Amino acid sequence: MPRWLQAMVGVALCVQTAGLAAERPASVRLVDVTSESTAASQSVFITATGHAAYTSHQPDPLTVLITLRDVAAGDVSSRLRPAPDDPVGTLEVLDSVDDNGNQVAQVRIGLRQATTYEVRSRQETIQVRFARFVPLAAEPVKAASVPPVADRGRPATAILSVETAVESHFVSVTLRGNGVLSPARILEAEHLPPRLVFDFPRLMAEAALVTRVEIDPVKQVRVAANSPELTRVVLDLMRPAVYYIDDQEPNARSLRVVFPRGRAADAATGSGIDSAAGSAGRWGELDAIGSSRSALALESTPAARLAPSAAPFRVEASPALPSLGGVIPVLDLASTPVERLGPWTAPFRVEASPEIPSMAGAVMALVLDPAASPLALPAPPAVPTDESAPEATLVAASRQTEQYLPLRGGGGASGGSAPRTVMQFPGQTAGGQQEFTGDPISMNFQNADLRAVLRVFADDRGLNIVIDPSVQGEVNVALTEVPWDQAFDIILRTNGLDYEVNGTVVRIASVQRFRDEAQARRELQEQATLAGSKQVYTRALNYASAEDVEQLIRSGNLLSEVGDVFTDARTNTLVITELQDRLATLSDLLDTLDRAEPQVEIEARIVQAGHDSARALGVQWGVTGRAAQEIGNSLPFSFPNRGAITGRAGGPDGQGPSGLDSRALPDENAATAVNLGVSAATSALGLTMGSVNGSLNLDLALSALESEGELSIISSPRVTTQNNVEASILQGDQIPYQTVANNTVTVQFKEAALTLLVTPQITNANTVIMAVDLENSFADFGRALGDPPIPSIVTQRARTTIQVADGETTVIGGIYENTQSERNNRTPMLHRIPLLGWLFKSTDRTESADELMIFLTPRIVR
Repeated sequence: MPRWLQAMVGVALCVQTAGLAAERPASVRLVDVTSESTAASQSVFITATGHAAYTSHQPDPLTVLITLRDVAAGDVSSRLRPAPDDPVGTLEVLDSVDDNGNQVAQVRIGLRQATTYEVRSRQETIQVRFARFVPLAAEPVKAASVPPVADRGRPATAILSVETAVESHFVSVTLRGNGVLSPARILEAEHLPPRLVFDFPRLMAEAALVTRVEIDPVKQVRVAANSPELTRVVLDLMRPAVYYIDDQEPNARSLRVVFPRGRAADAATGSGIDSAAGSAGRWGELDAIGSSRSALALESTPAARLAPSAAPFRVEASPALPSLGGVIPVLDLASTPVERLGPWTAPFRVEASPEIPSMAGAVMALVLDPAASPLALPAPPAVPTDESAPEATLVAASRQTEQYLPLRGGGGASGGSAPRTVMQFPGQTAGGQQEFTGDPISMNFQNADLRAVLRVFADDRGLNIVIDPSVQGEVNVALTEVPWDQAFDIILRTNGLDYEVNGTVVRIASVQRFRDEAQARRELQEQATLAGSKQVYTRALNYASAEDVEQLIRSGNLLSEVGDVFTDARTNTLVITELQDRLATLSDLLDTLDRAEPQVEIEARIVQAGHDSARALGVQWGVTGRAAQEIGNSLPFSFPNRGAITGRAGGPDGQGPSGLDSRALPDENAATAVNLGVSAATSALGLTMGSVNGSLNLDLALSALESEGELSIISSPRVTTQNNVEASILQGDQIPYQTVANNTVTVQFKEAALTLLVTPQITNANTVIMAVDLENSFADFGRALGDPPIPSIVTQRARTTIQVADGETTVIGGIYENTQSERNNRTPMLHRIPLLGWLFKSTDRTESADELMIFLTPRIVR
């Protein structure tokens, strides 16, 4: 089918549906509802013609309600044949319509006894499995008659104030409300510091969050909302102390906690009020009473602390919400329902009964006893009884040790309306870990409407919930015995939701909505802040540079949009124009930046040591032989009639031992045959031989050189610098050289020096961290180039970071240079002749060693 046709059909269906009645026909029908039993459990099977979305709910301990959306029950009836020991007593199939006009089928399962159950679905069948109870061998618990209680007036909805009083024999803390104050629980912290905790359900905290007392044994009183439905009052004590509740007046709008002092405290301790572990009598409490849950929860001491002959103890209760802790519903120990009571409370006692097995060792036996003694404590206040109120079932419960929960909020606000608090996800602690303390619930929703599931929390927990119109979605969860606040948290986070508490109202919306609102509030606050008047603040800096501080303030975005900063270089003054609330922060910053820093004096000892040696040995010799008529030694030929072999120790210019021969032709005077002498020789030996007429001459000269030198240069400069400021030491020469540009000769200079750069940093351990940069440069004229010659620059560099204690010396070495060279000048081939080869070669050996060492000594100058 084309998409446009599908769209038109959809629109037509919507229009048609809008004109129909509120009830809508279902597409799935129930087929059968049956029951099967085993030795350990009993299961109820709900079969439909197709897959159906369902929810499970337990309105009371003896009823389980399975609701199937868009399912018609029709004429299906249950085929239940209950056995005497089966948990399921009744099955009822009903047709109904939800709030949105969808047809639903409901299967109501009535239980004979409270038990645990689980729901599973597979294709078209839903299985509800109930655990079977095994009767316990014990006599039924006998219930005593409940005495009537007096009318106490309207319950309080707010705690208005906290008052303290000091008498000679006691210290009292009085909580005043706008009605009768009845705490749901009174807890004593088991760990230090000692604390006394009162939990008030459905109350707003209009009293001061913190009231200082500082009178032994009371330190302070804290009041705050501990959860959306609970206000907690914590009395912080200086030491463990005895106390009692003084609330005897009818219609009293106050709750008075009295701490005896002196003899009164000793008498109270001696009467058996002490709640330390090991006492036979203990105070318990009823902390889960109310018609919405139809259950009471008993908290008691562990069975190990109750001897079989333990005296009965009195447990007093007041009107309360369902407990926030983990309550496990159980039956009485005789496998029969506990006596049904009114919606409030009655005194009872707990006795040890070793013949009867206990649940987790917490409750041994529960006996209603109007005559039970309150262990020398005053009787609890009477509470009203409403004959028309629905009945509640008293159920014993096993519970873990109660842990103290810190109060939310703080500060010193008082009076006026209740503070508005934006809360985190339930159970989220400051460390990021999750801690959930709600009593366990079981949920099984498949394709359930998200808003409907949130309304289940509102009905079941007694919350005032406002759901944002943008909240939409479906819920698919299967939870068994999970703390209710954890289930609430999981459902919210899965659907990208969050919540905030405003008084007693819980508002739920998307995380983005809360983020947008928070951003809008910040923008409004910023706009209101920016609308204020600007102030001019001037600050003359003593140590820091005003220009540097200005750049720091600007680069750090420390000014508001309307703020500005500029400097006066003449007086080193900083001028700031800013809002009044920003000036305090800037002033603190300037106090931190403009302070005297310790200086560092750096003493450097620079030692340059050098050693060089040279050895050289050379020879020069020449020979001249000639035949000429003037010397009577001509050749016997008409041509050539004369000849010469030249090679003299002296050259044509007369150099050498013999100089020029006046009888020889100019071209017969030649250079020496072997010229391997030592330049700048320190010693020499010459030998000349020849004939009388000069026909044969021989010249020989031996030269030698040996030199050795040492160099040591020591300099000791000192420099003082500020912390984290670079100091430099320069020692050397500037080498001039010429450059030609556009036919213009310019003389420039190049540094060839020893340069030492040190940046000190003073640590809190009274040491100095120094960043050292050492460079040794010198001119090498032996490798000069150009005309005029320009020498090259030889550079040696070392960079390091060292840490030295104040006043200690460190050595930077390693710049060591050792040069060895050997040079041989010789005549090819002839220098290899044994012995005679020394006449055809010369040897020149040089060796030099240079070392640079630097000693640094930092001293902190304060």
